Amino acid sequence: MKITRRDLGVLMIIAGIIIAFLGYKMSFEPNQEEIEQLQSDQAALKKDIEELKPIKENAPKWEKLIEEYKKNIKDILDEFPAGVKQEDNIMYVVELLDNLNIEIPSFSSSEATMKQEINGAGSLEGTTYQLLTAGLNMVYTVDAYQDMKDMLDYFYSDKEHKRTLDTIGLSFNKETGEVSGSAALTQYVMTDGNKKYEEVKLPLEEIGIESECIFGETEESEE
Repeated sequence: MKITRRDLGVLMIIAGIIIAFLGYKMSFEPNQEEIEQLQSDQAALKKDIEELKPIKENAPKWEKLIEEYKKNIKDILDEFPAGVKQEDNIMYVVELLDNLNIEIPSFSSSEATMKQEINGAGSLEGTTYQLLTAGLNMVYTVDAYQDMKDMLDYFYSDKEHKRTLDTIGLSFNKETGEVSGSAALTQYVMTDGNKKYEEVKLPLEEIGIESECIFGETEESEE
């Protein structure tokens, strides 16, 4: 088959088109995809930068708050008692009797048990705190409903003893107007193993003789 100069020219044109097309597919299109990906990444980074701007602006204030937190956290933890004994529960009940119009004929308490271990952070890093809880259950009697409300307010406003009111039950005597029931409280204890338990100071006078004692009305035995 004889190829004329005209046919040769057409073949060269077709070959040129094929080479140009392959060059486009192998070079331009991958670069275009890469450009589009870079543009997408740039848009995402720009969004992240806009979100980080207020964080950077407020960083000094937050760093100051963090430092204050590290400084105060130990003081906060130290507010918790390092232990609880029966004497603590007795004197807590005595305190209730001194501050409220209430009678507590009986109560019971449980030993402190491990609740959780807390690993210190920041200035307390390397220190492990143990959170323990102990229960206090008591039977109470008040003369009127308002006295019971005063008792509840006392429980909820008391921040010193680190106790919480878990449950409370009550019954109303319509003939006498008395309100009686039971209450269950939880004492929280925090210690790092080195914190010393502070012994509670018991009163020198006898407890259990007067009619307004924590054990109710009792009588002295005759010899």
